[in-house]
Amino acid sequence: KHTMGDFQDAWQRIQLRIDILISMLENGSITETNACLEANKLCTNLCMMQTTQQHQQLTKSSPSTTDSDYQSLLYKKYKDTMELYTRSKVLPSLRGFTGNIIRTKESSTLFLEQVRHRWYNHHIMIKWLKNAFAYLDSHYVRTNGVPTLYQVGLDVFYDVVYTEFKCDIVVSCIEIINSDRKESHHQNDNITVLNNDKILLKSTIELFETMGMGSLNSYQEDFEVPFLESTQEYYATRQIELQQDAQYHNRVARILVQEEDRARRFSLRPSTIEKLRDVCIGVLTRTRKGGGGDERG
Repeated sequence: KHTMGDFQDAWQRIQLRIDILISMLENGSITETNACLEANKLCTNLCMMQTTQQHQQLTKSSPSTTDSDYQSLLYKKYKDTMELYTRSKVLPSLRGFTGNIIRTKESSTLFLEQVRHRWYNHHIMIKWLKNAFAYLDSHYVRTNGVPTLYQVGLDVFYDVVYTEFKCDIVVSCIEIINSDRKESHHQNDNITVLNNDKILLKSTIELFETMGMGSLNSYQEDFEVPFLESTQEYYATRQIELQQDAQYHNRVARILVQEEDRARRFSLRPSTIEKLRDVCIGVLTRTRKGGGGDERG
């Protein structure tokens, strides 16, 4: 007969392997080139354990515990493990970049780089644990109609990390974009998007899209709306300066080209680029007041 004590003993052995994975992630001892090899080695050990008597204790029935009961316990352990890792490791590392910190391009870049790092590590954790608990995906998930292990991993990141930091993430994106706009102005309207900014913003946009869980809701509501609002505010503050330029209409035309090019570099969606153009035109072509009479762009 197998008891809950047997389950706990087997789980402790599994937990030791998971602790190794977490330690490797946190110490940065796994690079992109050897991540798959190391993950396969550790996950294979976990999977092999599932075929031993130790792990069979978790799937065999007893007078007091059924197969489904053990599998549901493992399923919950998987989610609990992802949540514990996220709360104990990810949240503290990101909270150090938020709060009363003055938002500059430098601080925004550092924050988004940390978000990207944690998002990448979270994917690795999902992959490793998904492989380790593959039995659940192929049996328990299908039988009971519950979310897959991959979906559970995404849900944990959304609930624990994304919900808390989404506003800080979009503010940081806007800070970097506005910094590029200002730099372009000082460089006579030549776009100066750095390659690192391009890669960082693209990965962040992908995060917004992924957090929509199959829809564009998160991208549109959490990024697109505040981005367009900030664009309107940015050019509203420059409107008087631009209207005093003798080459006003040429400047507006160049700005529109720059905004569209910048948006494409950051992989914004075509629908966003159209809205961006409308916002810029709406702000930059308002009635000009001056000695020469009113003009409209």
